[in-house]
Amino acid sequence: MPNFGSLEQVVDFQQAAKDGTFSTVAGWDSLRAAVRPLTSRESNEAGMQAGETAFEVALPYRAGLKPKWTVLWGSRRFHIRGLVNPREQNRWWLITAVEFLDEA
Repeated sequence: MPNFGSLEQVVDFQQAAKDGTFSTVAGWDSLRAAVRPLTSRESNEAGMQAGETAFEVALPYRAGLKPKWTVLWGSRRFHIRGLVNPREQNRWWLITAVEFLDEA
């Protein structure tokens, strides 16, 4: 289990269409997750650029998660920058994500 709280948030996964719009991936909506901002040190270690705010999203493992999808948390959309299945145990996904800055 990730060590930063319980699965109190709800996230959806979306994919981009060629016209730039996003749609929720079938079966990947309203998933319970833990979402937290990374510290500056963790962001640096994850290779984030200056000015980017990185988040970690943890959720129970499900086969088929694609790194090209985006994470929707409320009205906030995030690029997936890293996708880890700790120890390849198929228990958790730990996702490093950066908020879209071009949306206002």
